[in-house]
Amino acid sequence: MTTRNFLAGCTVLFNAKLDVLNNIDTYRSKLGKLFIVDNSSTPNPLIVDYIKDKHNIVYIPLNKNTGIAYALNFACQLAKDEGFQWILTMDQDSCFVSEKIFDYDYRELVSNGVAIVAAAYVKNPNGKVYHDESLVSVKMVITSGNILQLEAWKKVGKFKNCMFIDEVDNEFCLRLKLESYEILMTREIGLSHNLGEKFSANFLTKKINITSHSPLRIYYMVRNTFYITRVYSLKFPIIILERLYTLSKSIIKIIFFYNQKKLYSKYVYYAIIDFFNSKYGKFEDNRQKA
Repeated sequence: MTTRNFLAGCTVLFNAKLDVLNNIDTYRSKLGKLFIVDNSSTPNPLIVDYIKDKHNIVYIPLNKNTGIAYALNFACQLAKDEGFQWILTMDQDSCFVSEKIFDYDYRELVSNGVAIVAAAYVKNPNGKVYHDESLVSVKMVITSGNILQLEAWKKVGKFKNCMFIDEVDNEFCLRLKLESYEILMTREIGLSHNLGEKFSANFLTKKINITSHSPLRIYYMVRNTFYITRVYSLKFPIIILERLYTLSKSIIKIIFFYNQKKLYSKYVYYAIIDFFNSKYGKFEDNRQKA
């Protein structure tokens, strides 16, 4: 039984460039159907031209930025309606460097309560070795490079649209854990994934590489990390402490290494205010002018 019989795919785009086509080519042949959901304000001519002779690809331009959660839910529902049992979820800047993830017996994984099989993008992820020694059980995974069981997606309540972007994947994994689903990751690197822009900075006597994010991304990171802290701190205290530690490292990098500290501080302030006011969804641009 090939993966094309039960596996669909979703690639979420936002102002994508030419390299996205090469990325898609690393996995589209493994899929029964690929849904390309575009959050850009206008349709992408590169994608329109690319899919002309590819009958298993459906391009869906939403003509506005609806957020990662909405786009994923949109594609998941389409895939489930067409009878697929699993869906591959991909970012536009990710590609596969190994096809191992497509070789597992997914019928057996369903019977063992597995909701996600993820391709590792870092070497030797920590976790308990699964029955198949090429897989480990992990707490949470990023969205890109996941093969997600659609019945589990439906049962736990889909991705949260209110979060828009950032921590959407982690929050979803926590709900899977509450339902006793297993989340697995390959032990060797299978995915090439870009986590953000990088720049070099001097720290003491060393030069270090720092992954940077825009002020808007920092806003979502802060607001949504606080959200999952409020909802899940009693259920998963260790995981939440780890997420807060990750967030604190990002804030420290802003303080010591980023330019435009005043601008970043303003977005952190917006995030905290919106969290306490339970204001979620897409950030309102007019707040910048207030």
